[in-house]
Amino acid sequence: MWYLIVDLETRFAQNFHMKAPVLHRLIWLMAIAICSMVACKKKPAALAPVPVEQVPATIEQAFKQATPETGAAATDVTVALREGDEVKAFEDLQTLSKRRDLTAEQREAVTRSWLSMIEQLRAAAARGNKKAEEALEHYMATK
Repeated sequence: MWYLIVDLETRFAQNFHMKAPVLHRLIWLMAIAICSMVACKKKPAALAPVPVEQVPATIEQAFKQATPETGAAATDVTVALREGDEVKAFEDLQTLSKRRDLTAEQREAVTRSWLSMIEQLRAAAARGNKKAEEALEHYMATK
């Protein structure tokens, strides 16, 4: 990048007969402005987990227009949650998240719901739920 700046400075000085100090300042000001614009790009905000009680509705809403196969996988998640099987819901969400045919809205819903289920599994494991503890251990081992 510095070679480019020096080359630009030389070319401008030769072509426009400007004084070198003025041109030098102009080139450096442009370089600083460009670097500042590149460095100040906004980073995307982290996704917040959906409240656990809203996970089934969030999944249903996101997968209303899904293909039959994808819709069936999403239904498995909501059924497991309504039956209180947090471990199966977590595993089904993992499987659903690996699908390549999800839309951006569906992927976001799955990710936010999955984050909620991680928290739910951790709480269940802390209460002594062995299946939740094993599911978390398996997830950490295969992560």
